[in-house]
Amino acid sequence: MIFINQGIEPVKTINHVRQYLALGSRLCAENRGLLVENGIDAILSLAATKPGLKTPHLTVEFQDRVPLPDAAIVECMGFIKFQLEKGRRVLLHCEMGISRSPSICACYLHEHEGLPLEEAHKQVKAFHPAADPHPALVTSIKDYYAKLAKLRHTRTGAVKHGVGA
Repeated sequence: MIFINQGIEPVKTINHVRQYLALGSRLCAENRGLLVENGIDAILSLAATKPGLKTPHLTVEFQDRVPLPDAAIVECMGFIKFQLEKGRRVLLHCEMGISRSPSICACYLHEHEGLPLEEAHKQVKAFHPAADPHPALVTSIKDYYAKLAKLRHTRTGAVKHGVGA
């Protein structure tokens, strides 16, 4: 595999952004000992992998360095939420553990903890120092949540004014 950013190594440790939410690379997801040591019960793969444990697992592949599809955010948020409701500790990983998985983690913190996106990205970086989401991903995430907020505002306004009631 050839990477555009030559010299960048994949993350080799699992970092917990929350007790129940962790970040890593494909190498982490394939390392049984590391998964067990970190109490990982479910894996969200944003790159092709063969998980090191038989756990609930979802693969949502999308390219890095391009806008994130809205459907990918929706699918990832649904998987994470479902696994956490089951009391599982979830590992989010992509190939390197640098861009895609930290981006999805920030989405979760924004959507389910109510953090502003900028603060969500800062918290991810604080717990997972390798986090460096590509600007195209960050922009597409901001655009997605702006569209969602506008849609919610439109619906709320329509109900307040008796439309659709």
